[in-house]
Amino acid sequence: FIEKYKNKNINASFSGGKDSSVSTLLAKKVIKDIEVIFIDTGLEFPETLKFVNKFAKEYDINLTILKGKNFWKYLKYYGIPTKDNRWCNSICKLEPLKEYLRKYKTVYTVDGSRKFESFSREKLSYERKSRFIKNQINIFPILYWKATDVWSWIYLNDIIYNPLYDRGFERIGCYLCPSMLSAEFLIVKQIYPELFYKWFNVLKSYGYSEEEILKGFWRWKKLPKKMKLL
Repeated sequence: FIEKYKNKNINASFSGGKDSSVSTLLAKKVIKDIEVIFIDTGLEFPETLKFVNKFAKEYDINLTILKGKNFWKYLKYYGIPTKDNRWCNSICKLEPLKEYLRKYKTVYTVDGSRKFESFSREKLSYERKSRFIKNQINIFPILYWKATDVWSWIYLNDIIYNPLYDRGFERIGCYLCPSMLSAEFLIVKQIYPELFYKWFNVLKSYGYSEEEILKGFWRWKKLPKKMKLL
């Protein structure tokens, strides 16, 4: 693929999670000085921010950190972000990236997304034009890897990884992400009570009871059948 597009602009997307760690290092094997972009949404776990810098130093990564737009400002306009209305992803991640990539006519971004992560990603192919950033084309080198493949590669190559995985997290994202598991939401309460209650109090101000918050009803704009049954 790189041979095919060797005269094009190519970068890599890095979130601080296991999948993007692997895809970034695979990309660096082919393009030594590839630019790696991390977007600090302002809602990241402290461990993630530390890990991103440690990872860049450990593997001599050409790291660019972009700042996301102010989530709390846009919360007043858009309301609580939910699984079926993730405006936060567009505002805090895609908008700053779109502005940064405006300097290119066309840019290719190496991405760590995998087919088996979710139903929404099962239709991905190795190459996809971004729906949000018109001049960006995403490529997915570990598209058909399973989670066991990713962890096997990490352990076999003695790759450092985000310590949040060892604390019970399955995926790495923002501390108030509606897409995190209910169990992960409760882990945030245990290890970062100040962050948990900051978001908890916001949810209460929007009319959710403590029980509704802990059961995760806030995570959908329109409740799916399983949540209605609950």
